[in-house]
Amino acid sequence: PQALQDAPMATVGERVLRLHEESPRTYAGVVSLEGIDADSVLVQMTAVAADGGAGTGHLILSGRSTVPGQATDIPLLGGEVRLQLAAGSAFEVLYPQATRLVLSDSIDAETGLRGAGVGCRIGPADAAFDERARISLRVDGPTEYLGVYADDGHGRWLFIGADADGEDRISAKIRAFGRFAVMADVAAPSITGLQPDPGSVVEADVTFAADVADAGSGIALEEDVILELDGLRLISEYDPEADRVTAAADEPLVAGAHHLVLTLRDAAGNVTTATTDFISR
Repeated sequence: PQALQDAPMATVGERVLRLHEESPRTYAGVVSLEGIDADSVLVQMTAVAADGGAGTGHLILSGRSTVPGQATDIPLLGGEVRLQLAAGSAFEVLYPQATRLVLSDSIDAETGLRGAGVGCRIGPADAAFDERARISLRVDGPTEYLGVYADDGHGRWLFIGADADGEDRISAKIRAFGRFAVMADVAAPSITGLQPDPGSVVEADVTFAADVADAGSGIALEEDVILELDGLRLISEYDPEADRVTAAADEPLVAGAHHLVLTLRDAAGNVTTATTDFISR
């Protein structure tokens, strides 16, 4: 790249700002949005190279701000993303901004997740709320298996909600800004090692157990873990840290054949089932 004759200029309406050099290829500046109340604000960028060649560019910012004590609805990325803040959410005046993320529509082999809609990074990164705010994201088509996911800061997408918000949006509550995306979870939970083993002979006071996992949307609710013995539901315990389900019968089993069924449902609605038949003596 060629050197510049001078630092680039940023123009917002009648306001003109000369950027300052941070590195040989990076210039930065602070554009004041105070007094601007608009869904979008056009920032024009101009630069002149050493040989006289001129270059231009632009970016679009949001001119909507949070106001402490007031409920606020802020559209971002042309309305594809909306921030909804309750009156008690914001500590200070903020001008949230969003940049679009490029999501892969290929299925991740480890999590079963794929991009299925808009993704964005929202700042300022150090903003936090007294009451949870809500992010609403537009989707195209059916919402089955879709959810709102947030980056945990280590490159992993975590399911945070999938509340219906009209016919073409889903939303979730958030405590801070960051990276968010609409993703589809296309993989059902896994069940391994369901005990007792098929065909085994066990004592009447047997314990039932299985290893379970879901690296996508996750298993969010106890009621989404259903363990049934001979058609009757057992009181089971799901340990998300150990990825394990355990249960015991209410009373010693009657001698003879028994049928055990474990059904799991993840937060996106995927269902998987495992069964085992055993004999009690």
